[in-house]
Amino acid sequence: MISNQYWRRDFLRTLVLLGSFLPAKMLLALPLVNQRQKTSLNALPAFLDTLIPEDSSPSASQLDVNGDLVKKASQEADFERLLVLGCAWLDKQSQKLGQRGFENLDEASRITIVQIAEQSAERSLPRVFFTAVRHFAFGIYYAHPEAWLSLGYSGPPQPAGFLDFADPPGIPHV
Repeated sequence: MISNQYWRRDFLRTLVLLGSFLPAKMLLALPLVNQRQKTSLNALPAFLDTLIPEDSSPSASQLDVNGDLVKKASQEADFERLLVLGCAWLDKQSQKLGQRGFENLDEASRITIVQIAEQSAERSLPRVFFTAVRHFAFGIYYAHPEAWLSLGYSGPPQPAGFLDFADPPGIPHV
């Protein structure tokens, strides 16, 4: 027979392990109507511009990555829930810094909050939000030819093709 002491220890260990997975899952399982009443997606463009700021290429909001993410969210309820909860978390973090919304923060404060999300526990809401939005945002952003400037990429060879296809191979032109 197994000692009660060991059984209890295994039971508590299992509870702690399960508890580490529950917060983000439980939040994502809440009805979306209640979540939407508490927050909006106003923080999303500022969050995207913190991830993908303007340089020699436009920023994420200048290429309307926000609109494409919202469109994706309207087709996938779980992703919409994640955006709503993530933006609520961003706004809550900005309130701790004395601002009403994440979009009202200066760049340094926004970067600090994004770093907190990035370094959060692996299955926590901030980390799941950061990882998912970053993944989809970069995919949408680099689908725009305007974003290729900072990469030094002028675009695919087609439809114009390789104009020197009839020439024999030689030293590449620099």
